[in-house]
Amino acid sequence: MKEIMQSDVEAKYGNERAGDIKDSFFSINKAREKLNWSPQYRLEEGLYETITYYKELFMEEVIDEIAVAEEDG
Repeated sequence: MKEIMQSDVEAKYGNERAGDIKDSFFSINKAREKLNWSPQYRLEEGLYETITYYKELFMEEVIDEIAVAEEDG
């Protein structure tokens, strides 16, 4: 995500908490077999699309707020 967001901010990891999942693995094999489903995007593509969408949405909101502030004087 750092690369997609072009960020140099380091992730902070805290101590483990009760109930945390230590290892998690995902496979789409069962969904592919039973539902004849396959993903439309690779994980990296999906993250890129999602981050881009929210960046654009955020920028639109900022621009709208600036316009309102300028109108209010």
